[in-house]
Amino acid sequence: MSNTEVLPFPSPPGAGDTWQIVSMRFPGWTEDDDGFFRPQFVLAVSAETGRIGASDLVRPGALDITLVQAAMDNLEEASGTRPATIEVDDSELADALAKLLKGRGIEVSLIDKLPLMAEPIGEMYRELKGDEPYDAAGDVPGVTIEHLLAFAEAAEIFRRAAPWRYLASIDIIEIAAPRPAPNVRFACVLSSHGQIGLGFAEKRSLLEQSPDEGESAVALLTNHSLWSVTYHEPWELPILEHEAWLEHGLPFDPDGRIPSAVQYGPKRRVRRASPKMLAFFEGLFRALAETSEDELDAGEWHKVVGTSLGTLELALSLPDMLAPPAPAEDEPPSFNPLRRGVAMERIRDLLLEQDFESEEEMQAFMEREIIGKELPPPRMEGPEDEARELALEAMDTPGRRGIALARRALALDPDSPIAHITLAERASDPEHAVELYQNAVAAAERSLDPELFKEAVGDFWGVSETRPYMEARKGFADALWSIGRRREAVGHYTELLRLNPNDNQGIRDILPPALMIVGDDKAAEKLLDRYAEDITAGPAFNRALVVFRSKGDTKAARERLTEALERNHHVPDFLLDRARFPEELPAGYTLGSVEEALFYFMTSEEAWAETPGALEWLAERCD
Repeated sequence: MSNTEVLPFPSPPGAGDTWQIVSMRFPGWTEDDDGFFRPQFVLAVSAETGRIGASDLVRPGALDITLVQAAMDNLEEASGTRPATIEVDDSELADALAKLLKGRGIEVSLIDKLPLMAEPIGEMYRELKGDEPYDAAGDVPGVTIEHLLAFAEAAEIFRRAAPWRYLASIDIIEIAAPRPAPNVRFACVLSSHGQIGLGFAEKRSLLEQSPDEGESAVALLTNHSLWSVTYHEPWELPILEHEAWLEHGLPFDPDGRIPSAVQYGPKRRVRRASPKMLAFFEGLFRALAETSEDELDAGEWHKVVGTSLGTLELALSLPDMLAPPAPAEDEPPSFNPLRRGVAMERIRDLLLEQDFESEEEMQAFMEREIIGKELPPPRMEGPEDEARELALEAMDTPGRRGIALARRALALDPDSPIAHITLAERASDPEHAVELYQNAVAAAERSLDPELFKEAVGDFWGVSETRPYMEARKGFADALWSIGRRREAVGHYTELLRLNPNDNQGIRDILPPALMIVGDDKAAEKLLDRYAEDITAGPAFNRALVVFRSKGDTKAARERLTEALERNHHVPDFLLDRARFPEELPAGYTLGSVEEALFYFMTSEEAWAETPGALEWLAERCD
């Protein structure tokens, strides 16, 4: 509470007039550099004249008495009266006014309701409601605050359980019972692009549809309606919905978002949930929060949960766990370096089984039995071998089925590094990924002969058994970087290059900008010199940047930049935000191409952005 020495009303109060004053949130959103907010302001109304006075709109915070004074001064000017009585509905405001007006002959009363405020406040809400996207959840006939509270609490339980750690959006859930509406037979867990919750449709194909695979979202809704039960930013919802959450203390998520059920349909029609639908969504939230991984892997399960309308019995299944979908005929095989490493091990075993008397005899055998031929199945001498094959299959299998295969592999061999890597790759958040990759590194290290870390240094990747360790450690470094543990990540990248200077994993593209970001420019320059023969654009631009960081806009820096631009003139377009980022990342690139520039941008944009004056220098040199 701020104070002021300036007291209102130097003259005695007028006879009989009563003012009502309220401090409230504005029924609308505004934005400043710190984001969206609903401003706070003070409103004052005269009973005698019906005139209104208001303060300026400010960011919400503690009650500021200067705002109250501003509203009172404004009303005095508008009405020409002074109050004999001021009525408020907030004890903090009443105490502040009583202290401010002590000895002025004005009574301050604390009452439950302010009837004079109903019309002006109602009019503000009516004027702003026309701009809102749809009706508030509480506007639906029959929906009470108890229904909304039960739904919000279930959404919070679902959020805390984080089932997206175990189910991807491609894992379609079939709801056999109950179905309160025909368009909620299939559901999927949402956790990307800022959305957390559930999506629903009458056909699973509608949930599998994406804009870049056919119809756009708008076209999709021409003939179908889809329920989306997700967390929304407060300013995306009707003001009255936000008011209900604040007034009744309903739970927000940690980012201040509100769970909301919205049905989108043909002709841009938007519907809100009835009490029955809210209870259904509430029950499904609770059921999925209670579902175990063993139940998911079984493929079908039942749950009995309580809702605001009573007990709900749900029969759920994952159809793809019960009957795996056939692979697409035109889908190219994925490149899996770990599977290739296993194949190399099998080739080595086949060659060791032979008794060659000369290199020519070995070459003839390879041409006859190996080159261009399908390899015989790997040896299956124990649970470790079976676990390895399951884990490799898991890596190539999307969705929950891939996770289930990895879990089966770990049941056979708890130290299966490929299974641990598979689970780490599927982690839904960076913190969980760090934990899982750390497990993968430890498991992979236990599977290797300790002598390899001495004998194979310099050609570590060439020993095929080491590849799970190398892949796990790179994944661990990437995950550490993503959560801000950057010096640790740099340490792992550096060690990977020490073990394998041939760099089959592309570490030399990642490490120089990473070193610059953590402030080790000398190490970055030394590393770039180590791979000076690299003819791609990335090292050239990194050399220009590291020289600019240490020496500024010098002849040496300009020469390095000129050389880089000769290798790829598209790079500045991405760094300077002049090029449109593609919806889908390319699989590879050719020298000097737009795709090469995009790959460089992805690894090095932060280093440029964090170097004072670097982007301005680049823009000046490229104009």
